[in-house]
Amino acid sequence: MNCYSKSGSASDLAQVFFGFLKSTESDFGESDERRLAQRGFDESRFRDEIRYLRAFAVYYSTWVILGESPEGNALRTAFMGIWDKASTTSAADMQCYNEFFKRIELYGELVDSGSSVPRGLATDRVPMKFAELLYASLESSSLAQFATCASTHFNSTCKVVEEALRGTEITA
Repeated sequence: MNCYSKSGSASDLAQVFFGFLKSTESDFGESDERRLAQRGFDESRFRDEIRYLRAFAVYYSTWVILGESPEGNALRTAFMGIWDKASTTSAADMQCYNEFFKRIELYGELVDSGSSVPRGLATDRVPMKFAELLYASLESSSLAQFATCASTHFNSTCKVVEEALRGTEITA
């Protein structure tokens, strides 16, 4: 018997996962933030991109763990439904929703299981694409810094989703 066994509706789990997307003050260290601000770094753009990256990590993780199962599809549909509902409150939220879908497509192409690149290497592409989306013109050390930060957020979000889904029976 699995002592972690639990159940939850796809809607409830999607809402929990949506809560992971909120940025925190610790997304980027204060000293790094100050240094990047001196180079013209846009903190709000960074926080938006982190949110899209985390959202993709949720979407991707549910696909890797649950595949095209009815539970996986229900969870992803509920997750997308939350974005859809949030987008109806303002034009800014609609823009956020549209950008999220663009990231799903962009990052999804990088990790597509039909590619000849092994999955581990493919997911390594996501953080560098994140950095390029922010500032493709930055020097390589700054791009590497953004990519490292993105890798941390992507991998930690995937891990949280994996742990949340472990032993969970998803109901429609």
